[in-house]
Amino acid sequence: MSKNKDRQSLISPTMFATQSRVLRARPQQQNVQIQKEKEKKTVKPVKRAALGDLSNVQKQQPAKKKPVAKPVAKKKVVKKEVEKRKTEEQIDKPEVQVQKKARTIDHDDLDLEDMHDPVMVSEYVDDIFDYLRELEKQCLPNADYMDMQKELQWKMRTILIDWLIEVHVKFRLLPETLYLAVNIIDRFLSLRVVALQKLQLVGVTSLFIASKYEEVVSPSIQNFLYMAEDGYTEDEIVKAERYVLQVLKFGLQYPTPMSFLRRSSKADDYDIQTRTLAKYLMEISLVDHRFLVTPASLVAASAHYLARHMLNRGPWNKNLIHYSGYQEHEMSSTVQLYLEYLLKNPQNSLFKKYSRRNFMKGAIFVKNWIETHKSNGLHPIPDHEMNVDARNANKLIESEEDLPEEEEADTEGNADADE
Repeated sequence: MSKNKDRQSLISPTMFATQSRVLRARPQQQNVQIQKEKEKKTVKPVKRAALGDLSNVQKQQPAKKKPVAKPVAKKKVVKKEVEKRKTEEQIDKPEVQVQKKARTIDHDDLDLEDMHDPVMVSEYVDDIFDYLRELEKQCLPNADYMDMQKELQWKMRTILIDWLIEVHVKFRLLPETLYLAVNIIDRFLSLRVVALQKLQLVGVTSLFIASKYEEVVSPSIQNFLYMAEDGYTEDEIVKAERYVLQVLKFGLQYPTPMSFLRRSSKADDYDIQTRTLAKYLMEISLVDHRFLVTPASLVAASAHYLARHMLNRGPWNKNLIHYSGYQEHEMSSTVQLYLEYLLKNPQNSLFKKYSRRNFMKGAIFVKNWIETHKSNGLHPIPDHEMNVDARNANKLIESEEDLPEEEEADTEGNADADE
């Protein structure tokens, strides 16, 4: 016991403080070394690739680095040889300016003026109108659908279209709205049998659908009910709208003749007088049921052709043939339908519409032109059968006018002989 006490007495307080500090620092140094060893052993997590390991952590074995293949000198030589060949070919070949659209020499390229206007889409205009010409054939109604209708006749259709033109004028709707409404009526009647009492409902509903499709601000149902003199209710129009769209399978992609008239008017320098007369002639195709077989492009081209003939605007040149898509002999029968309708001189709502000042009184001009040219022949083609028949009819009229005088002279001679 005395020895231990002597040893404790030998340790000074300073020595005790230093020993305690050393003992405290040892575990800290050991912890730091352990952490460094763990960091060496652990591998940093790698981001998971698509369809990779779902654990998002690499396995315990460290990933071996793939050896990077050094570029071979031969590939550089091949690239240099290809570049030399390209440069040699470019030197040998002359520079050729490739146009965006394949053009022919027969007509002038009038779309070059609109090349810098993105709204006119002159790069795709030919493809667009080729597609419209295919589409118009799909939207043609059955020309003989009145045979399947039990209570309807063609006269009733003309009365309905005449009333729709009045409503169209009062609402100040677009021309495309009227064309689409009439097309919806004809296609619907080609697929379903309609009673006479529901015919006006079909007309009102078709105009209501067309105005929704074409107009920026469509008239409300109340406006259409007012024009129909409250003959139908709002629910009836809504139900009829659903039924018509279901029957047509929501097919409202009818290309109107206005689109084709704008295209052909480009070759006519957008003459406003010619276009106004052509619009009047085109709307005749809505009233006359004989135009149901005629595509919209042919309706527009024939109306433009006849309007130019009435105004003496010159021949149907190559630009007009290209931008309208029809030659003179292809439009002959359609022009004849126009002239046969105008010879009847119907005083309907269409005539009143185009007799106004805002339409340049085009209907009155056409009426006067027909009266003056009736004797010599109205058809633009001189040797057409219509002109030949008109000339023969005039000869017969002249001969009939001379016959009564001769007969009177013969009767007077016979009377004298009897006396």
